[in-house]
Amino acid sequence: MKRAISTLNRPRAGRPLAFYVLLGSLIAAPASADMEATIRQLRDEVEALRQELRETRREMSLGKAEAAEETERRARAAKSELRGAHKDGFGFTTGDGQHSIRLTGRVHTDYRWINDIPLSARDRADADTASAADGFELRRARLGFSGYLYRDIAFELHFNSSGGSVGVEQAAVNLGWYKPVQLRLGRFKQPFGLEQLVSASAIDFMERSYNDALAPGRKLGVMLHGEPLKGLTYAASVFQDGSSEATAADGDDKRYALRATANLAQLSSMPDSVLHLGVAHVGGDYTLAVSEADTTLIGMRTLNRGLSNVYRAQLGTTAGFGADVAQSMYGAELALAHGPWKLQAEYLSANYDAVGRSGLDGSALSSLRGGVSAYYASTLWNITGERWADAYSGGVFRALSPQRPFQPGAGWGAWQLGARYARFDASDLRAGGSARIVSGSAVDDFNDTLDSWSLGLNWIPNPATRLLMEYTRTRFGSLTLPAGLVDTLQSRGIRHEDVFSLRAELKF
Repeated sequence: MKRAISTLNRPRAGRPLAFYVLLGSLIAAPASADMEATIRQLRDEVEALRQELRETRREMSLGKAEAAEETERRARAAKSELRGAHKDGFGFTTGDGQHSIRLTGRVHTDYRWINDIPLSARDRADADTASAADGFELRRARLGFSGYLYRDIAFELHFNSSGGSVGVEQAAVNLGWYKPVQLRLGRFKQPFGLEQLVSASAIDFMERSYNDALAPGRKLGVMLHGEPLKGLTYAASVFQDGSSEATAADGDDKRYALRATANLAQLSSMPDSVLHLGVAHVGGDYTLAVSEADTTLIGMRTLNRGLSNVYRAQLGTTAGFGADVAQSMYGAELALAHGPWKLQAEYLSANYDAVGRSGLDGSALSSLRGGVSAYYASTLWNITGERWADAYSGGVFRALSPQRPFQPGAGWGAWQLGARYARFDASDLRAGGSARIVSGSAVDDFNDTLDSWSLGLNWIPNPATRLLMEYTRTRFGSLTLPAGLVDTLQSRGIRHEDVFSLRAELKF
């Protein structure tokens, strides 16, 4: 009884007046038969209160479950919700970090001044020798996007419109579930050459060296690549020159590229340095689709966007007949860096055995056989102290970020000073039949070489902006220039070309 009264003494919502009247009647009632009825009534009331308590607890339990379910639903929504962000560019990422898309773009605007090579000389020669002139140029205008799905499936699609028409420059998908062994498919840069694989917004000078004209560049194919150890990379690809089935010749235009690199500093735990060694190879036979006469196999322009097609090796062809090419190319890479200093050099050797067909039935043959080589050596000093090791990963150099971005009174950005020597040598290449080496008057003993010296000063105010100033002198050496042009230049005593350029870059 005491326990019942103690329980009933607890404050309780619901019918408090009836409870206290009943309790009072129990205390005041005489010990009679009415007492039993009162006790039964009290028990019924207690049972009702217990039932109400059970219902209240059940309602509270249901409320907690609903609250937990709502919290879980909001957490799921937060994981799939796109969140805008800016990190050297504009993009969106899901809350769980599994999916991302980023807008990318770059604009390179140049002004170029070339020494006093007369306009009459520039505009002469044949129609293929588009010669340079002073003035402005929209060097690159690219827009695209990149990102990843389920964290390990990366994609990119970039368009370029600087040539007057919009076209797909790069489009690729990379399956990277297992980092040491990844698969890339689409149109992308083939694995050949350190300088070639560095982004145009991160190369040390305004233009790449003569090696660039010989490297395969962006092609349609598939590549197996990875980094089994930090500082050790490999890549092996199969690619074709054409971008569709219609441009392939019976499936016999496939080539392959191989590249391996090692950063000995990274393998030896030297965080302030880069000791990069690399080797690469391109091989295979392919067919050039011919739409006009005189198909160019090798075309060279002087550095810093000077005289174009100053050297060309062309096969004599007729529209509708192909040209068969066997190519074998080897490359060696070296980059030594410590703190803000970097020395970089590459050597490339290519051997060709190419046959072109011309005439009404394609029976007239022309040939280009032999080797060409190109190499460069450059040095760069980050005046403001940025470390090259911070810009190196995966076998290439990335864009350099200034330690103190430009802000009036707070930072000056990054400043770089560089020098480069580059050389091209095609003296071992020989033409046969109707093939021709368009580099001057008809001589049998070709000794076709170009060499260039460059000095550059770069300012990187922030990761999105870069301003470059560069001077390049190209010595024609014993290279005989295109017919008509050579006589004019020699009569004026001109045996070299001076090009001074300015560039403003924006990227995101």
